[in-house]
Amino acid sequence: MINQGSTNERRLLAWACGLSIITPVVCWILTVGVGTIPVWLPFVSDLPLYEPAATIFPLGMTLSALLFAMVIPGLYRNLSKNSRQLPGWEGHAPAAASTLLFFAAFSMVIVSHVTWQMSPGLHYLAASGLFLFMLSWGSLAEYVRAGGEFKMAHNIRIATIVMGIPLLLTLGVLTRMFFTVHQEVVYASFEGRPWPMAFAAVVEWLLVADLSLMMWTWRSEL
Repeated sequence: MINQGSTNERRLLAWACGLSIITPVVCWILTVGVGTIPVWLPFVSDLPLYEPAATIFPLGMTLSALLFAMVIPGLYRNLSKNSRQLPGWEGHAPAAASTLLFFAAFSMVIVSHVTWQMSPGLHYLAASGLFLFMLSWGSLAEYVRAGGEFKMAHNIRIATIVMGIPLLLTLGVLTRMFFTVHQEVVYASFEGRPWPMAFAAVVEWLLVADLSLMMWTWRSEL
């Protein structure tokens, strides 16, 4: 007999992951495609600076965050079962992982509504929190699910975590190298931007895609 609750949670997670990718892609088409942003690959955080992406981006990302939050109970149940294989972790690891995922979802709401033009410090703090909390959740959750045994780990899931860590570190270093808040996107072309900004934009898109894939793999655990 199919567990209807699990089926619904798998659908919710699928929608959450889909929206986290579809939203920025649609906003990219609507802004870059019509020429409102003068670079062909802006930062993801540049997209909500112009309409209609300024309206679509917060709505899509907030809905994605809410859907991620809605599957936390199901993921918690899964981790609670697997944490029995880790003496001393039974009640702590699932709760810690769930808290990390909640903070990631909360950070997603903030970063989608507060642009770097409105509040640079809050925006970058929320963006850093989103990526860091999501990666931390994935690492802890997979450790618990695999019972602490690396050979039992999900290959694709581990690959996204291993890839996500250097991407996040690289993005942090590049941002530090060129931590200048611009009031508007003024570069005439992708090639015209300072190389740290151009490369950081590529890294940010890769990181978003990487984390969405990581979360997608958890559908099989619900």
